Amino acid sequence: MFSFRSLMVIAVLGCTQALHLNRARDEKLVPNVAVRSSMVQTEMQSARAFLFSDALLLQLDEPINLKHNAKTGGTFVKGVLEHLVGNETTKIYGEFTPAAGVGPMPQTSAFKLGMIREPCSQYLSLWNVCVSGLRSFRAGGRRFGDPVCYDPAVEAAVENASLDDKGSLQKFVKTLVSKDDKVGLVTCRNHYNYVNRTKSQQNAACSNMDQLRGVGGEGMLANFASNDATAASDCWLHTESLETDLRTCLQKYEKQTGRSANLHKYDEAVAATKEKHPNSVQEHLKKEKGNEKFLGESMHPCNFYFDKETQEHVEKHDQAVFKAFGYQGCCAP
Repeated sequence: MFSFRSLMVIAVLGCTQALHLNRARDEKLVPNVAVRSSMVQTEMQSARAFLFSDALLLQLDEPINLKHNAKTGGTFVKGVLEHLVGNETTKIYGEFTPAAGVGPMPQTSAFKLGMIREPCSQYLSLWNVCVSGLRSFRAGGRRFGDPVCYDPAVEAAVENASLDDKGSLQKFVKTLVSKDDKVGLVTCRNHYNYVNRTKSQQNAACSNMDQLRGVGGEGMLANFASNDATAASDCWLHTESLETDLRTCLQKYEKQTGRSANLHKYDEAVAATKEKHPNSVQEHLKKEKGNEKFLGESMHPCNFYFDKETQEHVEKHDQAVFKAFGYQGCCAP
């Protein structure tokens, strides 16, 4: 069954196409057949581009907008939403895709979900993936993980590291800073995802190390100070309490929009998503357990990896995120 949004787009597109074709067939207006044909193609391309743009689609319907934030559990959330409400009701903005309603992007009446995580644990999760991903890549397997993993400086930090290697994690974290040494990667990415900014700053997503090195940390800190980052979303999903937060947010969505999120199937959706998307690092260890470099390795709690110096480093360079979202300190829930 088509959604209201789809039906509106189909109807408007059909009417627009008919009008253009009728006008193009009028030889008094456009006598030359080749010119007439070219005009139809150009005008229809413009019409389609407008009709399927975020600016119009977001006004035709009120979907759930999810802003995926790298290493915060987005794959899990997307899986649960797909199971409960389907893709027709959910619009997902990727980790490095500008989202409607933030900065220079179009405003929207959609119900917005934001994702956030305590910075130290977010760095730890990213490091886990970099360590595992580089091994897989160099062993001839598929290349997976975050784009920053393949920067030479980052590769040097995780070279031959095991998942027990505190020193590698600490070196890795201290590599992920802006050129002016003002902000860390987590701050830059959350600034891009949730803090209002000018159009000139739109591309500072920090998807890779070149972008992070090129940003002005002072400007980002000023933007955090003058804007309420939490206002970017109607409801927040904290990685530390993801399942509870997602249920609560969907209850809020139902109350605010009058639509059903099929919460009677919530537990079923969670179980199905966990089965379909197991932890990538754990799965990698299972697949590679025959390799002697993996023997005896395990992942540890956040506090295991961060010494006092590294904790203070993160709390300094990502102070804006700690303050904006109420985290009490490195590795604190």
